[in-house]
Order: sequence, then structure tokens, then C-alpha cells
Amino acid sequence: MEAIGLSGTGGLLIIYAKLLNNNASIQANGVQNEASAGASGGSSGGGSINLFYSLDESNLGNIEAKGGSANESSATGGAGGNGCVSTDKITL
Repeated sequence: MEAIGLSGTGGLLIIYAKLLNNNASIQANGVQNEASAGASGGSSGGGSINLFYSLDESNLGNIEAKGGSANESSATGGAGGNGCVSTDKITL
């Protein structure tokens, strides 16, 4: 599952589940900026991943919300800031 922002952040992902089982990858990453006409803005920031479960959680995979990397060929702008990941047990 992947949410990618091209001009904003990596997006927002909220999951409510009884059993949370991640065996692959959950991402809400920002992307690198694109230089145009010699000027550009910064890369987009990582998004927010919020995972809530009521019974059990198993995470054998990868969960990330990284900011986009800086464009080395760009005269301006920089890397996007990292987002956040939260995993919490709740009562349904």
C-alpha cells in the first residue's frame, strides 16, 4: 500500500482493524522535487500513517513515512521532512 504526494505531503493513511498483520510494506513517502527553468521548491514531506487494532498486531514488514530527498541538481529547495507513524491498540 503506498500513498505518494507530488506537490504536497506523502498523504494520510488511517486503518482500523481487529487484527493488523503487515507482511509487506506500508508507505506514505514524499517525493523528490523537480527542477524546472533553473528554479525549484523543496521536496515534499512524508505523510502520516495511523494504524489502530483491537486484538493483535504483527509487523514483519516495513512501515515508513520518509520525506523526499533533496534534488542535487537544483539550486534551491531541500529535502522534505519525515512524516510520522503511529500504531496503537484500541478498545472497540
